[in-house]
Amino acid sequence: MPVMAEERPVATVLSQPHRDEPYPRPRMERALESSDASSGEQSQAWLAALRSKGAERDRAIARLQDVLLRAARFELGGRRAALSYVRGEELEDIATQAADDALVAVLAKLDEYRGASRFTTWAYKFPLLEAGIRLRRRAWQDREVVLDANRWPALDDPRSSAHERLERAELLGAPRAAVHTGLTPHQRQVFVALALNEVPIDVLAERLGTNRNALYKTPARRMPQAPAHARRRRTELGGRFRIGGAMGEHDHKHNPQLDRVLGPTGYELTCEECFDRLDEFVELELQGKDADRRIPGMGNHLEGCPACREEHESVRALVSGEERGTEQNSHDR
Repeated sequence: MPVMAEERPVATVLSQPHRDEPYPRPRMERALESSDASSGEQSQAWLAALRSKGAERDRAIARLQDVLLRAARFELGGRRAALSYVRGEELEDIATQAADDALVAVLAKLDEYRGASRFTTWAYKFPLLEAGIRLRRRAWQDREVVLDANRWPALDDPRSSAHERLERAELLGAPRAAVHTGLTPHQRQVFVALALNEVPIDVLAERLGTNRNALYKTPARRMPQAPAHARRRRTELGGRFRIGGAMGEHDHKHNPQLDRVLGPTGYELTCEECFDRLDEFVELELQGKDADRRIPGMGNHLEGCPACREEHESVRALVSGEERGTEQNSHDR
């Protein structure tokens, strides 16, 4: 039985001669540009070239640098409206720095690539993470991080009924008490900044001299004393509230401010675990598979961590746009 194109050994794809070429092109370029090469073969071509020596590795690194810079610019382009006061030269500098740091990280972590997604999907995570962190810190550069535990957000809707206001007070009663009696001063600062005042987790990590994963794992994120009952009530009642207006008859979305205060329900991954499997999760989603079932805890984490949720949205948008472009090119040929 003849071997299908998708099943051919990687070496076959990399070493195939191309007619009408006076000089053979590097094997990675041939694999990446071949319409017959599968995504798995292309990923292996990337790894082989980046692990090679001499001119071939230099060319692979240069090509990877272009891929990472394009991803960083994609992230900045999606946030340009929110950063209209930042000059274009500064944004380009941010993109270049993000791509440079991402390149160092990708090359250092090549052995951690598991093949659960295309190599480029895995690599995209790094510049999107670096660019997102830089943009959030830039946006908060001149802003004060408020850590006052008494400054709770105004969650009341003037159009709410008396019964709804009572239910809302019930939901917030346990977290209010836990903040003042069940948390250390450091935990209280973390909770107030992240849950009440919407400080980006990367900004708070920088101000406190720590990292995102350490902050997200702090007990203050989960409010261990008393919120279990409140979270159950949030599941029952929280979807009926919305800031700034009454809920529509068929609108069952949770109140986002209540969600921040009470946190996600059920098991969730950490920020580090989320990043490790984000590429796999995105490709499962785009393939129409049950990504939440295949990677338990990812959906809950993305619900509870705005920074990781932004990165998920960026990776998904970049990869889906790339797939649409590939499909269009195939159609045009």
